[in-house]
Amino acid sequence: MELVEVEILTQTITQRYGVLSQGDILRTDAAFARHLVKESFSGKYVNPKDDVEPTTDTVADGPKPSDGLTVTELKAALEGKGIPIPEGAKKPDLVALLDGAA
Repeated sequence: MELVEVEILTQTITQRYGVLSQGDILRTDAAFARHLVKESFSGKYVNPKDDVEPTTDTVADGPKPSDGLTVTELKAALEGKGIPIPEGAKKPDLVALLDGAA
């Protein structure tokens, strides 16, 4: 597996790597790098040549933004994206909001 370098632009909570801070350089697989750069807008490629589209199979099997997050972490991630949290929202509601925003 070829690793891709991504510079983290804002504090990001992930199941795979835990909390990533602004300025961190993450070396990860192309699908997860694409998620950070193109879907969650929380990172940028260190080397522009790494900005390649992975195959559809790779993206479909990739992790969801909500994978492994607690309710507190889900709320923090939603607040970080500026997504309002409905009053009385349960974990499945938070998961749907976060995964739908990615």
